[in-house]
Amino acid sequence: MRLRIPTGKIASVGMRKLADGSLIKRALDTLQARARLKRVVWSRWVQQNIAKLNSGDIISPIAHRVMA
Repeated sequence: MRLRIPTGKIASVGMRKLADGSLIKRALDTLQARARLKRVVWSRWVQQNIAKLNSGDIISPIAHRVMA
């Protein structure tokens, strides 16, 4: 898959830095792992996910979803 991004507009639209290939591979490996279910209070789960998404780390929200 090829994704084309207009790099001239990155600063003006507030886009984050692109992830490198090794980080993308790690994210895909995490998504392919077996899910582990765990009971969590829904409101706390939402707060944790919002914080992880705002952090800019692409692995953390994925890993939480697979490991939860």
